[in-house]
Amino acid sequence: MNSFTLINKDIFNIKKVSTIILSNILLILSAYLSIFLPFSPVPITLQTLALFIITGFLGKTGFIVLSLYILEGIIGFPVFAYGKSGIIALLGPTGGYISGFVVAGFLLSYFSERLDFSKLHISLPLMIIANIIIYTFGILHLNLFFIKDLVKSLKLGVMPFIVGDVIKIVISSIALLFLHKIKNMRN
Repeated sequence: MNSFTLINKDIFNIKKVSTIILSNILLILSAYLSIFLPFSPVPITLQTLALFIITGFLGKTGFIVLSLYILEGIIGFPVFAYGKSGIIALLGPTGGYISGFVVAGFLLSYFSERLDFSKLHISLPLMIIANIIIYTFGILHLNLFFIKDLVKSLKLGVMPFIVGDVIKIVISSIALLFLHKIKNMRN
């Protein structure tokens, strides 16, 4: 008996490992593409765009990518917006949004394996729900630990981002439509 037969072959699947690495790099780059807003403690990033595409297309593998990204940030790799990392980043103003990524990413990865995300009437509403989850975690975190005023937390932590997030949701849904078409052509 070969000793390698005892090891799960999926672990050594080069295609899957490459997909995880490249998706992880995409998620990191999406955080680095940040726009500072002088009136808000939260920057504009492309993280939700990357998160929605990765988890919406890769399913549980996408959630592995997200988990790896969060773990990298926690242990000190500068992967979050502005190159921040560590527990301090999770306790800072953007920590609630990062926590929301986990819940939203789980939701999208779960449903992307059970529903047809190549259909806009399926992917769009789920991404809207995922974005609301991210907002909710972000607002609660801002309100509890920083701003301590729910209305002001909404004004600084949601309102400046709505138009951009709607655009990112539409782009993500269209990207998933094309990615699934390409995937289906290959199968």
